[in-house]
Amino acid sequence: MIFIKKESRLTFFCTALLAVFGAALIHYQGISLNGIIIGFLLMQFSNICFAFGQIEYRQIRLRTTQLKDHEVYALLYLGAVVVTTIMTTLTGGWDNLNQLNTTEISTLIYLGFLPSGIGFFLWNKGATLSNAGTLAIFNNLKIPLAILCTLIFFGESTDIPRLILGGGIMIFAVFLSEKKSKEK
Repeated sequence: MIFIKKESRLTFFCTALLAVFGAALIHYQGISLNGIIIGFLLMQFSNICFAFGQIEYRQIRLRTTQLKDHEVYALLYLGAVVVTTIMTTLTGGWDNLNQLNTTEISTLIYLGFLPSGIGFFLWNKGATLSNAGTLAIFNNLKIPLAILCTLIFFGESTDIPRLILGGGIMIFAVFLSEKKSKEK
């Protein structure tokens, strides 16, 4: 049983790596060292924190089946409020609060309610229903989905063949991950 579990982890790791390659293919624009190292490190730290939170949430929810997602989800927001309050206080961000205009306030309300509220609730619910490999791949699949949204809703442009190729690689990685998961 341990061997099967290690083999599954390797498969999930490889499919997640395939998804990262697909995301890199979509996102790559050439290298400019102007701030790239700091930006890269911040993004990787953010991704590690996000992945850790998802995996922990998934593990806790799978162990405690008597609890329902809607019963414990407020704890995630409490953690976010505590961290945000501490960081805002440490960086002096409260001083700029009175400078927010109506558009900025409405944007914050929208982002807090729809993407952060409902979106992350559904994301974490989905995390409990999928295998770890597929969850890791979907963390990267948000890149082509976000680009697709900017194309549809904001009329931005992108390299469509690269978007299709990278997204296709990522969808193929999901297929492989799900196939491996069903073989157990």
